Amino acid sequence: ALMLNASMRLRVKLEKDGAWVQERNYAGEREDLGLTVTSGAQKVLTGTLQSLMQDAATDVVKAVK
Repeated sequence: ALMLNASMRLRVKLEKDGAWVQERNYAGEREDLGLTVTSGAQKVLTGTLQSLMQDAATDVVKAVK
């Protein structure tokens, strides 16, 4: 079994009609224990990215309303 840790940063820039509406940075980290080599890296990276994108998508929707 493995312990895997992923750390990601994401910058989202939103432009509307040629003007910058919003720019935000997101950061996330995830750690999982008891994984196999085959599924481990994919599971940790996917989970971390999903979490960041969920936060970013929520903020983008609010900004364009």
